[in-house]
Amino acid sequence: MLVSFSAKNYKSFYDEVTLDMRIEVNDSNREKVENNPFVYKINDDYISKLCILYGHNGSGKSNLLNAIQYLTNVNIYHDTPANYKYLFIPNMIYGKDENTEFTLEFYYNNILFFYKIILDNKNKKIKYELLKENNNIVFERNNSNILNGNDFFINIKGIPNQITVMAYCYSVDDYRKNIKNYQNIFVKNFFSYAFINFSEALFSDIDNVYSILKNSGLWNIYKKLISLADVGIDDIKVIENNNYKITTNYMENVLFERNKYKLISIHKDYEADFRKVESDGTKNYANNLFGILGALRSGILCVLDEFQGVQSELLELVISLFQKNMFEDLDNPTAQLILSTHDTNLMSLKNTLLNHYWFLNKEDNKSELYCASDFEDLKREDLEKEYKRNSLKAKYNSRLFEVPSKFFIDEDINK
Repeated sequence: MLVSFSAKNYKSFYDEVTLDMRIEVNDSNREKVENNPFVYKINDDYISKLCILYGHNGSGKSNLLNAIQYLTNVNIYHDTPANYKYLFIPNMIYGKDENTEFTLEFYYNNILFFYKIILDNKNKKIKYELLKENNNIVFERNNSNILNGNDFFINIKGIPNQITVMAYCYSVDDYRKNIKNYQNIFVKNFFSYAFINFSEALFSDIDNVYSILKNSGLWNIYKKLISLADVGIDDIKVIENNNYKITTNYMENVLFERNKYKLISIHKDYEADFRKVESDGTKNYANNLFGILGALRSGILCVLDEFQGVQSELLELVISLFQKNMFEDLDNPTAQLILSTHDTNLMSLKNTLLNHYWFLNKEDNKSELYCASDFEDLKREDLEKEYKRNSLKAKYNSRLFEVPSKFFIDEDINK
């Protein structure tokens, strides 16, 4: 379960920013926090299961969320150099030749892990890396050398400085067995990163998606949630695809479809190929729902970066799924959701606290990150109003709703 994530000198971030999912508890808020369905307690920490992230276009929302994805991926996959490439991007105005730093804190089986990595942007190498388990050092690495850690890591010589310790160990047969447990802590905490803005991604691999949903017992829940996306959809089903054919001829494969099955939407008066007849918003919802249900079932982090084309009511439904005890079949309390959005209707969500709302603002090419709970006098019921008044530092562009009519109508024509 994600506890905190920090980034320094990465893309639009120059000064260190921290997304802290811990909620401080005191006498004034204890009852609200302890009874909140979007809060889960591990040891003495109360951890938010929800982060709704706001910020104007270009403020750094995607930069923050992608950094979490790339950072976790470099420790999970040893053969994906692209993730390293995307981390070596400093703030090009203030920190072009300075180091980039990331830290992660997360719980796994009630054990608190701390991970830190420092990247040397000049030489495109890993300068420093540290992993701690309940404050005990698992490994500490400076450039290519292991400095501290348990006996297994101390005996490793010459870690390549272009790859993380875990990724390197997993790529070497002699180390793979011993490193697997630590690699799993990343795999089983992160990462259900939905297929943002790729409404066809689900349908390109429907065979695999359908098999996973059926085998995990989630198919009926998936169907029910899809039917809520569109008032015209009564149900969905999967049928065999008559156009399925795989040959060694490339052109024939282009003409035929790669999946054995098709997703069919059932309406009152007709049935049709879901991909062909449903709107982009409905397809996007269906697409992302697969990752959302996977996160709920596995109890891992799900990130949705601007859920495009989906109305507020559906976003509210998706968020509500992450409450404790929402579904018996999906009752994994460590599941978390980070959702970036521009939808201010979500500021009125039932059961949410100020701690669940975060803001990004960029001034002078530096992004800053802060939580609604940082404002001492802000009341929960005033959140949307104060945001729209631009009193929370994050920019809300009310001028977009005051566009003069002359932009749309040539007044001379009406004379």
